[in-house]
Amino acid sequence: MQINKNKGIPIIALTVHTSKRDLAAYRSAGFKDVIKKPYTDDELLNTIYKRLHLKKFL
Repeated sequence: MQINKNKGIPIIALTVHTSKRDLAAYRSAGFKDVIKKPYTDDELLNTIYKRLHLKKFL
């Protein structure tokens, strides 16, 4: 089944809505991380590297 195959893919939210209530809603929806807009390239890449268990190579 395709759904189970994709269950381990980390989902990252990019949003301006980061109140405690919003963050709780993202977590309960299955997001692994939330990045607040505006964000830097380093913030985005570091979050991706962290979730994929990679070392930064830039």
